[in-house]
Amino acid sequence: GASLTQVMDIMKKQDVVLKSFPEVEQVVGKLGRAESATDPAPVGMIETIVRLKPKKMWRKGMTRQKLINEFNNALMIPGVSNIWTQPIRNRIDMLATGIQTPIGVKVFGEDLSKIEEIGIKIENIVREIPGARNPYAERIGNKPYIEIEIDRKEAARYGVKVGDIQHLIMTAIGGMNVTTTVEGRERYSVRIRYMREFRDSFEAMERIFVPTPSGAQIPLSQLAVIKKVPGPAKIAGENTLPYVRVFVDVNTDEVGIVDFVNQAQKAVSEKLD
Repeated sequence: GASLTQVMDIMKKQDVVLKSFPEVEQVVGKLGRAESATDPAPVGMIETIVRLKPKKMWRKGMTRQKLINEFNNALMIPGVSNIWTQPIRNRIDMLATGIQTPIGVKVFGEDLSKIEEIGIKIENIVREIPGARNPYAERIGNKPYIEIEIDRKEAARYGVKVGDIQHLIMTAIGGMNVTTTVEGRERYSVRIRYMREFRDSFEAMERIFVPTPSGAQIPLSQLAVIKKVPGPAKIAGENTLPYVRVFVDVNTDEVGIVDFVNQAQKAVSEKLD
């Protein structure tokens, strides 16, 4: 997923583009969600409320659907999928189904790469159906993770227990709560770990010293291999199974929702391997 700064930049660009239309009175964009369990919006989701001028001030021949089409064409940003709906309806749909669009598909399975592949295939199939607008399958992503693999033979040669190395890694890099301080009626955990410059790079982590029973200090690089490995950016699940969602917005001027769903179901069943 994109960083908070990137999402904020995209939101600002969208607001400027939308405000440039003569039919638009006001544009208010927000990203992320409120501190509430009833708000399911992720950080990477932008919600923009567009307040329109009275219809008598619109361009001649302009309709709501034509205006949405113009908005959509002007906001074709790589990596961003647009949907056009009403704020309250969108919230109800999200809470009831977990899908942010009028129509969606959930692909369940144990293999993350496989369900992602199937989701992308469904996205491409649905894209060919008349009335489909901005179909998008979630990408699980390749988020980089740091993996520290302890060499048990080397640890045994120096007489160091694997558990001791793991404890040191947890404390030095991740941090550990050691006590609690009381400030009036407030309580704060006291956490210790290495200073940032001693843990913010592979080279720094490799120089973390591990004590041995003899009193010698051995750098972590001699006892473990530190590497960067790709992994999922997020894993969504339901009923103990991970899933990938395919979001589809529909141009209701071209096709009704029910007809679109029937066509989509038929196309997916025929074309999906």
